Amino acid sequence: MPKKRKAGSIKRRVPAATVRPRSTLGEGVSLGRQAAKSRAAREKILGATLEIIKQGGYTIYASEVERTLTAHPAVQEAAVVAAPGRDDEIEAFVVLRAAVDSGDLANHCRLRLAAFKRPQRITIVTTLPHNAAGKVMKAALTEKE
Repeated sequence: MPKKRKAGSIKRRVPAATVRPRSTLGEGVSLGRQAAKSRAAREKILGATLEIIKQGGYTIYASEVERTLTAHPAVQEAAVVAAPGRDDEIEAFVVLRAAVDSGDLANHCRLRLAAFKRPQRITIVTTLPHNAAGKVMKAALTEKE
């Protein structure tokens, strides 16, 4: 069985014309992705940097918590991030399609997720910020705090 390697940020060398002026040639440009490399020198993409939350030695994938929240019939859309300034806390932003309180959503998560994966705070919002491609801009959610 191959040994697991430590995950790290992916950096690539790019032509000088595509590097931002503050970057120096020879430095890698961060792609915002986390990957692990096997002994066979194959990279496995683990997820986007903002999509992976480290908490007390555990790795939590935001997409798993988001899928659990959106499985609730009253939830239209959800985004999960590490709480700003408190990396050991998970915060969920939820857009509702029907009236429900955050306690009911917390109970829904309690029944379906391990204790370390449950969001400590659930914030109900009217809309989530999206980019032109329709993806949720999680960085904008962490800046609001």
